[in-house]
Amino acid sequence: MPISQRSATAFYVLVRSKVERHMDGVGLFRHISRTMRKVNLEPDWVVGITRDSCSTNGVACQKLLDLCPNAVDMLCVSHTLQHTGEHMELAVLEDFLTPWLTLISHTQIARTLWFDMMHVTMKGYSKIRRWSRWEVMKQLAENFGDLQRFVAKLEECGIGDATTKAMARIIRTQGRQLQLELALAMDVEVLCTTTYKLEGDGLEILLVYEALESIRRRGRTMGEEASDLPNIASLLRA
Repeated sequence: MPISQRSATAFYVLVRSKVERHMDGVGLFRHISRTMRKVNLEPDWVVGITRDSCSTNGVACQKLLDLCPNAVDMLCVSHTLQHTGEHMELAVLEDFLTPWLTLISHTQIARTLWFDMMHVTMKGYSKIRRWSRWEVMKQLAENFGDLQRFVAKLEECGIGDATTKAMARIIRTQGRQLQLELALAMDVEVLCTTTYKLEGDGLEILLVYEALESIRRRGRTMGEEASDLPNIASLLRA
């Protein structure tokens, strides 16, 4: 069997290999290296190791790089894009989200009230779902005109106590800044949509270069034209 064909067969068997139990990084490395020997996959053949940013995978990858001298470490593009959101400095919005996420995570009656008033289901938040925090921001932005009324209703009904008071205080004293920061979050939606576009185990890798270059080109010119930040520009003109 030619080397290229053997490589493809070995790779297919390796990626189909199942991990039946929880492993730490060292255990995962041993599992992968055993599987490589089993399918006769030579370490020199490995040219790339793609993974997410889970610490277990990071430990396994570092050990695999020592074993496979020609391999490079490639972080999952979608995970990397997701972490870009952590570098956005939206201080007032973050102050508002802290009590908001506490409220929607623990208070069913608040979610019911939201549905009754807005006629849409309140977006939930999950630490493991990509961009779910941004999806909450988007819903707040889309319903910002009714947000003060909703929080006032929470206060009137005695729902949320300290969390509701904190949100009401921010809306009352920093409402304009909150609205601007929500608008800015909406203007970088491309980070979220590109993350979802590049998810998958198929040929999405072929889209990565152009997708990232598109974001970089936008970043280099952002702010030069009002059309670059349409939501911000609309608010500033109002």
